[in-house]
Amino acid sequence: DGKIFLNAQPFSMAAPSFADRLEGLVAAAGIPNARVVLEITEQQTIQNPRALASSLGRLRERGFDLAIDDYREGNSNLHLILELRPAYLKIARLFAQGLDRDERRKTLVTLTAEMASRLGMVTILEGVETPAECAQARALGVDCAQGYHIARPARAEDLARTLQQIPAVENVHP
Repeated sequence: DGKIFLNAQPFSMAAPSFADRLEGLVAAAGIPNARVVLEITEQQTIQNPRALASSLGRLRERGFDLAIDDYREGNSNLHLILELRPAYLKIARLFAQGLDRDERRKTLVTLTAEMASRLGMVTILEGVETPAECAQARALGVDCAQGYHIARPARAEDLARTLQQIPAVENVHP
């Protein structure tokens, strides 16, 4: 019942055929569009913002969601949040490392989580590797966590078993 996050490059997503091709692949896999979230990274410059916005509009109309990946790393363009209106904001792992011990990281994560909440976005902190980092993220208002503390990368055939082993308490988003 969870979401499937797919990384896609802005250049690929801006192609006129991207929406149709993605929808066809998702349908062939038997996955409802509403379960798929496309992650767009800030680290790649968007060459054709109009084409990307058009493609994302078509995808949204078909039920797909969007996430900004690695937020606060790379270009950190706030205009992506304004223009693309993502449902999810994935905070770069840099901010998880030592989050429980670093006041500067705590401040930046708190402010990012508050901004995202006010804009109606779900936050996901990447790179959470310890119980202390996970607890601190939760205390600072982060909705979800991703990283080795939650689950290790797994082959597709092992994913269902891995998901069953994750304690529900670790998913801080209902």
